[in-house]
Amino acid sequence: MKYVVQAAPDSKIVFSYILKSFIEGNNIHEGIRTMYKLMVRRFSIWIYGLDPTEIGDHLSKYSLSLIEDIGSEEVQERYMKLVNLDLKVFEIERLALAEVKK
Repeated sequence: MKYVVQAAPDSKIVFSYILKSFIEGNNIHEGIRTMYKLMVRRFSIWIYGLDPTEIGDHLSKYSLSLIEDIGSEEVQERYMKLVNLDLKVFEIERLALAEVKK
């Protein structure tokens, strides 16, 4: 994020992130338990997650302003179905849009 803020004011960034609760091993139901064991515990692919209730504050530390933050269901409806893309978006994934503050 520290490199993004070097962009011109009002520049925008879209990024996906994994829920902090998943990375920490909280609220893991049977349907995603295997993913947790592989991606976090075994391979350490995901080591950092964000809490949707705190993302605005997190981004402001990097002079970024949150415009929008959406969950997996809305990503699926708004983007995947729109282009008929048969790609699964897991409930632990979110999509955020932010801009560089003036």
